[in-house]
Amino acid sequence: MGRQTGIDVAGLVEQVQKVNPAEQTKMFTASKDVRRVGEETVDGVRTVHYTGTVTVKEALDRLDPDARQRVSRWFPQGASDEKITFDLWADGDQLPRKIVSKGTGGDTGSLTVRYSDYGTSFSVNPPPADQVGELSLNGLFGN
Repeated sequence: MGRQTGIDVAGLVEQVQKVNPAEQTKMFTASKDVRRVGEETVDGVRTVHYTGTVTVKEALDRLDPDARQRVSRWFPQGASDEKITFDLWADGDQLPRKIVSKGTGGDTGSLTVRYSDYGTSFSVNPPPADQVGELSLNGLFGN
C-alpha cells in the first residue's frame, strides 16, 4: 500500500501510537459547534459520543508551545484554515476511547484512534532509528 500511495504506512502507525490522548482531545475543545450525539459502547465500554469541527489553527492554539510545534508538523503548510471534523467517544471518567478525525479539504481521508487499557503497566522497546519517521496528515487535506 505504501508504494501505491507514497505514504509510509508503518511510520504513520508508529506516530499515531505516540499521540497523547490528552493533547488530541484538548485540540478539539476549540470547537464552537461540538454537540452530544448519544451514548454508545466502544470495545465493551459505555461512552458518550460527541461530534464537531475545528480549524487546524484553532486546534493548534489550544496546545502549549512545545506540543504545538510537534503537532503542527502533522499538517501541510497553509492548512491553518482547513477544518477538521471529529467524533469523540469518552468514557465515564472522561477519557477518550475512540477518536475519528477527518480533513475537509480536497480529497479527504480519515484517521481512527482507539484508546484502551488506561492505568495498565507496560514496557516499551524503541524501534531502530531507521524505522522512525514523521507523521503527516497531508492526505487529509488533498495534498
